[in-house]
Amino acid sequence: MNTELQLEDDELAVSTRCLHCGELFLKKHKRHRFHSDKCRWAHDDKFNPRSVMANRSRCDRWYRDKHPEAGKVVSLSGAPFIGEHLPGAAVVVSFVGGHVPPLEHGRHVHAAITRLLGLPHESHIPTFTASPYGAGWGIYSPNIDAVRSIAGIRDVVRIGDDRLEISTGPMMKLRSPKVSKRGWRTLRIDTVTPVVIKSTSSVTGKTVVRQLGIASVLNGSLVTLAKLRLGLDIGDRICCEVTAHETERVSVQLHGKLGEIRGFSGHVIVRCNAVGEWLLRSAEQISLGSRVGFGFGRIRVSEFVEEKKQAAGKFFVTPHAVKRYIQRVHRSATYEQALGEIINELDGARFVKERNGAELWRTGRPLRLRVVVGRSNPGLPQILTILPGTT
Repeated sequence: MNTELQLEDDELAVSTRCLHCGELFLKKHKRHRFHSDKCRWAHDDKFNPRSVMANRSRCDRWYRDKHPEAGKVVSLSGAPFIGEHLPGAAVVVSFVGGHVPPLEHGRHVHAAITRLLGLPHESHIPTFTASPYGAGWGIYSPNIDAVRSIAGIRDVVRIGDDRLEISTGPMMKLRSPKVSKRGWRTLRIDTVTPVVIKSTSSVTGKTVVRQLGIASVLNGSLVTLAKLRLGLDIGDRICCEVTAHETERVSVQLHGKLGEIRGFSGHVIVRCNAVGEWLLRSAEQISLGSRVGFGFGRIRVSEFVEEKKQAAGKFFVTPHAVKRYIQRVHRSATYEQALGEIINELDGARFVKERNGAELWRTGRPLRLRVVVGRSNPGLPQILTILPGTT
């Protein structure tokens, strides 16, 4: 039977039983459910079977209710699979005598390859890509029969005012990228030859050459790559965000009716999902953007490794942080034992981000503690508090 007591400060107190052990205690507010911290920790402990089962039931209910929407999370889209190899094939064109035409002669190389392949094409839909490649030019086309027809031949082509003898190597199939992990990842894109990415206004019809500072333009270029060259309709499953870039505008004079081609060179940091990485890895082999038939758009893709601050054990651990470690992580530890454990964990800690005027650090496995570090006071950086991590 509950009784109500009126306190001197007009706070209402109610006698009730502890939700964990059943012991009678005074309830001081409506969310006061446990008579001690020990009972609260035991009840909320993630290893408590009752809590585990309750959490599983809650997750199952959420999945049943939200499954249609959960399946639309773009970041969790898996990479497309089109087989062991990309469509089409590639050959390497070598120039007898060792004189490799520079990118400025891409127009002449384009004309020569077009004649050899015998493929008609529209100006905005190239039927092959060409890239300066070592001692020659690499040629890729999704039409495998056309590539097979020019593999292993010798011919004489006109490059500008010169007539050069060329030889093509054996036909090669390009391996499809292997991207098995889902979720976000950060990549670095370096340009080998200038990249040309354009956007056309739906209102004015004007075409503008971009420096790749706009994520939607990059996404559009990758969608076009997937549809026109790989035969994939990826819809809205791609997500690619430009987080940083150091690029500069470059111009290449191709002479003739094409005149000057404008693009950009440098490197770009992107945050993308598995679909975005797969397309970028594909573009690394068959070029990215427009004017790829003239030697533009060759890129190199690599994982972006950000330089992180290292702890090196140079921190002052405040008594408050030690108490919080005992309370939140190791409840049976003594003060000296907890301090030693904290120092050992900090040896492999790494900086994560700035947060509310302080720094957030993360220790290694298995604990993965979240450590809040302050630098406002003179001397060593201070460990202000410690939060439990997720394994």
